[in-house]
This record gives sequence, C-alpha cells and structure tokens, in this order.
Amino acid sequence: MVGSASNISNRATRSEIKIIRTVDVKAIQSQADEVAKRIRLLDNQLQQTNWAADLL
Repeated sequence: MVGSASNISNRATRSEIKIIRTVDVKAIQSQADEVAKRIRLLDNQLQQTNWAADLL
C-alpha cells in the first residue's frame, strides 16, 4: 500500500498542454489605463482647487 502511494504519475509536457486565453488582456489593460488617466486628472483638479482656496 505504501509503495503504491509513492508511484509517480505521468505528467503532461508543455507541448501537450494547450493554453487558451479566457480574458482579453489588451482590452482590460486599456480600460485600466483609461481609469488611471481619469484618476490623475481628477487628482489634478482637486489639488488645483486646494491651492486656490483660501484658508480661514
């Protein structure tokens, strides 16, 4: 029983495994870039407003 538990099973090689993309990485990266741009622009507007506002 112990001997059968330690048997190494055959594993597939790289050439036998086909990797299929399930998400469109380019599209997701484009969306992430656009969101990052919008955040930067909003942050710039907030900083501009903070500098322009007078403290009481």
